[in-house]
Amino acid sequence: MGHPSCRKRTQGDTQVIPFEIHGPSLALSICVVAPLLAIGNLIVWRQTRDRTVLWWAAGNLFTAIAGAVVLAPLPGDGNDVAAYALMALALCGFWAGVRCFQRKPMDQMPLTFLAGLGVALAAVILAVSLPRAEGALPSLMVIAGLSAVCSRELLGQQSNVARAASRFVGILFGFNALFFVALAYPASVAQPGLVRLAVAAETLILLIGWNFGVVMMAMQRYLDMAIQLATHDDLTGALTRRAFGEHARQQLLLAARGSPPPSMLALDLDHFKRINDTHGHAAGDAVLVEFVRIAGTCLRRSDLLGRIGGEEFAVLLPLTTGAGALALAERIREEVAATPILHRGASLRVTVSIGVAEFGRHLRDLDGLMNAADTALYRAKHRGRNCVELLPGTTSAFPTIRLDWDGRYASGHPVIDAEHEYLICMINKLIAKAQTEDDVRNLHGDLKATLHWLDRHFSHEEAILSGIGWTGAENHVDQHRQLSARGNELLAGIVDGKRSFAELLDFMIRDVIGIHLAQHDTAYFPLLPAEAAHSGANA
Repeated sequence: MGHPSCRKRTQGDTQVIPFEIHGPSLALSICVVAPLLAIGNLIVWRQTRDRTVLWWAAGNLFTAIAGAVVLAPLPGDGNDVAAYALMALALCGFWAGVRCFQRKPMDQMPLTFLAGLGVALAAVILAVSLPRAEGALPSLMVIAGLSAVCSRELLGQQSNVARAASRFVGILFGFNALFFVALAYPASVAQPGLVRLAVAAETLILLIGWNFGVVMMAMQRYLDMAIQLATHDDLTGALTRRAFGEHARQQLLLAARGSPPPSMLALDLDHFKRINDTHGHAAGDAVLVEFVRIAGTCLRRSDLLGRIGGEEFAVLLPLTTGAGALALAERIREEVAATPILHRGASLRVTVSIGVAEFGRHLRDLDGLMNAADTALYRAKHRGRNCVELLPGTTSAFPTIRLDWDGRYASGHPVIDAEHEYLICMINKLIAKAQTEDDVRNLHGDLKATLHWLDRHFSHEEAILSGIGWTGAENHVDQHRQLSARGNELLAGIVDGKRSFAELLDFMIRDVIGIHLAQHDTAYFPLLPAEAAHSGANA
């Protein structure tokens, strides 16, 4: 006789063998595939001792048991009730693994299983007490809810670790949540055979997709860790000498093509050997770690900090004039001198000497720039340490530079382009006035007018972006607010004598022009066709 789906039907002279998905066969596939995946997880755990894969192995094992329960000869709807409860626990294991992968507190992991067990038991109780047609509803909704939680954990992570793979698995769990919500529809639960078949098929798909995704997540994380170890100093987190050189050469190539020049800082902690000899090498390590942290608070994302060797460091400042580099170096020196470093009850005071050099006509490569900064550092040491020295002849207090309007900045929108060009013109006027002004505080009115006009430009630009419906407009507005706040902060510091004109000039050239206008603004340029541009101008 055989199973009805395997019988032959005759239509005329043609024999047709109908194809039907067999629910028990899918359940059997789950019973075979899930344990194999769990064994693979355990093998990975033996090699890496990463507890993340233990949670994933637990999820796979619970899924395998759920498939076996479906095949067991239990009375009534016992198979469904028990299988759904086990699937809920499997999802708890997957969820715990995701949290562990993201380095979230491990002490909360057992609570995840306990909470899942409580929810699963509640679903069992409801399933037994409800009529047969509605008994599957609580379990289906529990599984949908746990799938949604897993999806949120994966799609909501902020770190860059395995982000693409996490999104893939997060979307997979999101689809699983929607699938089980759809199965909870009354017309579906009224057909328990159809529900069992659909659940078995979806579980098998999720099982394979999930494990494929987590393998990608793990591989990406270990690749990122390998790159991190190869390019960053394992003690301080600063770039290694080799990685610093590679990144710095890329920045110098850009400068050679006409971008605003970068500057180099050479930094050396004063009397560092004395710290090691007096307090031990552990104290020396603590000083190095804290120094990098302090220096990092003064730097920006585009700046490169590298550990050249021992207590020697280098910083490359892209799009930064020598005057701006001097101001930044002085800020680092002051912060280091003012911050005590606590180690085993002792308060250690350290200072740093800094040499500054600017990329220019006589310094066109990395070796020359670093040698110039080292020469300036050597002079700072001989001046008595805890000071900043600029190599004579590399730059002036207020550099004679001029920004030119470049076609690369053109968006095609007449209002935006006219205001960008006018902004560059205003900055050039400030540079020219600074050359002849003895006290830059006398430029307060010009500086205030420039920042006020910059705010007006931001307002006009935001109105245009709102009109074209750019999806990145909200983030762009946040950047405007940050730039405005930073500009006003520097202006107030100049009036109080706590900030220099060089810092504000560096901010305008590097942050406003070099980064925001020349890089961030170009993201919306393709959305400004000629028609929209003319309509925006008329408006």
